Amino acid sequence: MKFKYRLAPLLKIRENVRAEKQAELSKAYEAARIVEAELERVQAELVRNGELGRQGAQKGRISVDYLLALRRHEAFLLAQQNQAQEQLQQIQQEIERRRIALTEADREVKVLEKLREKMKDRHLQEEALAELKQMDEIASRGKGTKGLGRS
Repeated sequence: MKFKYRLAPLLKIRENVRAEKQAELSKAYEAARIVEAELERVQAELVRNGELGRQGAQKGRISVDYLLALRRHEAFLLAQQNQAQEQLQQIQQEIERRRIALTEADREVKVLEKLREKMKDRHLQEEALAELKQMDEIASRGKGTKGLGRS
């Protein structure tokens, strides 16, 4: 008789949950990459903004309005940088939460897979034992009919 794992539907559900958790974790990693790229862009623009101010100061005369505009832009960039850093920190916490959820989902799948293997091994042992018992019965019947024929 063929082995049928009666918890197969539950295993399939748990595998689907694990796949969803993997997809969620991938999305969180992608969000982190996007925010990191934005953070790098803002930092590069801050450097460029500082260079523009230094270049203007080296030329000698510089407009007060120009310096004020540079400072306002710098303040705006710093606010963006702080926001991106906070967002990145939140995303990293979310990544950790999702990693833990994925680990738990993976553990649940492995438990069911291990149980399936144990049940399959037990089924094979029971089949082998039943087959051995059947062969013993056939052998004992054969001996009984041989003994009857000699008398």
